[in-house]
Amino acid sequence: MDQISIPNSISFILMEVCKLRRAMSDSMLNEIGLHVGQEMFFVSILHEEGATQSEIAEHLHVQRATVTNMLRRLEEGKLIERRGDPNDQRLLRVYLTDKGRAIQQQLQQVWYIIEDQTTQNMTPEERLLFRRLLLQAQQNLLTHQHSAP
Repeated sequence: MDQISIPNSISFILMEVCKLRRAMSDSMLNEIGLHVGQEMFFVSILHEEGATQSEIAEHLHVQRATVTNMLRRLEEGKLIERRGDPNDQRLLRVYLTDKGRAIQQQLQQVWYIIEDQTTQNMTPEERLLFRRLLLQAQQNLLTHQHSAP
């Protein structure tokens, strides 16, 4: 690999993009009762209601303790509830509450605004290519993460 200064590297620029996106999301999410980071858990639950905490952790590639803490906060906000599994009392399954369902459309709108601002001035083809390249980078990192000693 060619030597490149850190500020000009893809990783540095990607981290800057993530920080800018996070800052933009913060105020928009606060308006609908979520905090940065909670939206990923919320979306995961939305798409797989009844998932266990372990399943959510695996899907989001985070530690189970992170899921426990985030779910506690969402539960305190009355956006989700955890219920025992009727077939296995050791398991807790996660469901959206009515209040959680009520903000679903608002979250979708926030997501569209951020997506649109992030990809502004890109053609549809460039957006598809950008998405494909990000997915490839994600897969590369997941592969290396799982193969690390």
